[in-house]
Amino acid sequence: MYWQKRFDRENPDKQLEDEITKIHIENKDYGYRRVYRELRNRKIFVLNCQVKCNDISK
Repeated sequence: MYWQKRFDRENPDKQLEDEITKIHIENKDYGYRRVYRELRNRKIFVLNCQVKCNDISK
């Protein structure tokens, strides 16, 4: 199947996920909006939906 080939790909958002995880460990009460603002404060500019999709606090 065509979709099975995608399993071998490396995750392009791995660095973003790691940074979101660090922020969430430091500030457990942060939702995606605060995580998004914290990323911007750290000079990491991403779209709001990228943070929402990768948010681990769900």
